Amino acid sequence: MKTSGRSEPQYLYLTTMGRHSGRPREIEIWFTRLDGRYYLIAEHRARAQWVRNLLADPAVRVRVGRTTFHARARVVDARIEDGLARAVRKLSETKYRWGDGLVVELTPSLDHSGTPTLEADGGGRSAASGGAGETRSRRAIADPARRMEPSREGTRGRRPRGRATPPAAALRPPPSASTRPFTVSGHPRTPPGSRTPLQ
Repeated sequence: MKTSGRSEPQYLYLTTMGRHSGRPREIEIWFTRLDGRYYLIAEHRARAQWVRNLLADPAVRVRVGRTTFHARARVVDARIEDGLARAVRKLSETKYRWGDGLVVELTPSLDHSGTPTLEADGGGRSAASGGAGETRSRRAIADPARRMEPSREGTRGRRPRGRATPPAAALRPPPSASTRPFTVSGHPRTPPGSRTPLQ
């Protein structure tokens, strides 16, 4: 029986489809692994919005570390699968010192070769390959153009519009009084301490 390892990430990012809005909803949540499946515990049980979403549509997207894949979600009925529910809660208590709630199982979707279906970018590289398809945040770091996109705060990361770069001459400091030419009736004269007139 394979269980969670010590070096694995602390959080899993689960994306469900909103049952009313039809829009993707992502949450950050603790998780454990057992026999190739991922397990979550809903503190608010069936009242949790993400649990209601996956009950309406069990097709979900999962991101763990640098890997993103599709999965099928289901609620573990502790009355029927008491052994599984107790094993998952024990794993969670060992990892996080907490394990009280409704157990949800995530089974990675497999392709024809029996491997999890990983999300890929336009170039066909999967999230596990370390390419541009890992996560949106990692793509933004790798691609400077993406850093110019508006963030959720609205303007952070964008170049201000309508402001041209000032010419180099405008950036020079104004001449100090000691370097300005002294004139008498429009003619340059030698300032105190100088041997030649300033031009």
